[in-house]
Amino acid sequence: MGLWIPCSAELLLKAEEAVLRCVNSAYSLRDVCVNLTTKSVGLFRTRETTESYSIRTISFENESSHNNNQLPLVMIHGFASGLGLWVLNYDSLAPKVPLHALDLLGFASSSRNYPFSKDSQECIDSYVDSVEKWRQSLKLEKFVLLGHSFGAYLSYFYLLKYPQRVQHLILADPWGMSHRTEEEASRFKIPLYIRPVVSVVTKFNPLAALRAGGPLGASLIPRLRGDILKRFEALYTDNTVADYIYHCNVQNPSGESAFYNICQPLGWPRIGMIMKEDEVPDSARITVLYGEKSWMNSETGYRMQENLNKRGIFFDVRILLRCTHHIYADDPENFNKIILEVMEKENQRSAELSTSDVVSTSTADEEIALKIH
Repeated sequence: MGLWIPCSAELLLKAEEAVLRCVNSAYSLRDVCVNLTTKSVGLFRTRETTESYSIRTISFENESSHNNNQLPLVMIHGFASGLGLWVLNYDSLAPKVPLHALDLLGFASSSRNYPFSKDSQECIDSYVDSVEKWRQSLKLEKFVLLGHSFGAYLSYFYLLKYPQRVQHLILADPWGMSHRTEEEASRFKIPLYIRPVVSVVTKFNPLAALRAGGPLGASLIPRLRGDILKRFEALYTDNTVADYIYHCNVQNPSGESAFYNICQPLGWPRIGMIMKEDEVPDSARITVLYGEKSWMNSETGYRMQENLNKRGIFFDVRILLRCTHHIYADDPENFNKIILEVMEKENQRSAELSTSDVVSTSTADEEIALKIH
């Protein structure tokens, strides 16, 4: 991006390679091409343009990858992150399930030049469409979808639009369950002396300070993201994770800008998940995982559980003890165990449904044959 900020796409790829060096399972990395349509409003008409963008993808090859009866697991990272931060999970999950993880459009090593709309719903739709085009490229028919934080938020909206593709949705410490209501605002009142600072800060992208730091920006990572760096100390004794996070977030901040457009001031979503709970299909199966010590409020999750359970929808909330927001890294052993439990149950359900369909078809064929004779 210039002399002031020491970064490039090449340095990001090197940082990605370094953070993945501890992964023992066989994997492949690729840039999946997706064609996305954008709209530009002119003086007399709206023009649509279709261009190609890339979605960085890691895929794990094993025996289950070639078993058409095995549901794949798709993993979507959270804000200011990338596929490299699932390194504590890959080796436990990949040998047992077909697995794909991606970098969201505008983040990490995916295309950073997509022109996101300033409208919240249109930003969400762009993300949902990019994931769907990505799915089509990989020819995945149905899968278990796991999203963390902002990735969980977008995964939820993907389910609403493409429920036939999602066998089970896992929301890992999801951001955006609730929008900022008057009740929520009354709980969190900003002191008068801080309000002028907040009014200025909220006009900038969340990680603008990292880029403004120029060559000193990398040294800010331990201060800004020290909470997550500690989780990886058993794997790395150097600055591998800090370098990866730095290079993920000093490129063109198109995804960060999209997140900003989806937010209200102070990080609340303009469109909370609970606002769309009436659109959750009856066939949906959703598991929500919260960290016991997370700053995410689980109250809305329990409220949605009560509402959706009344409709007969499977919606299960679970708390991971002693975990913060980064539950996948705080207690990877327990987190991975839960994910594999969900995968096993859904594979069993899928097999039972397939058997049921075969039996139903055979019975129908026999009845037709009897009528003919």
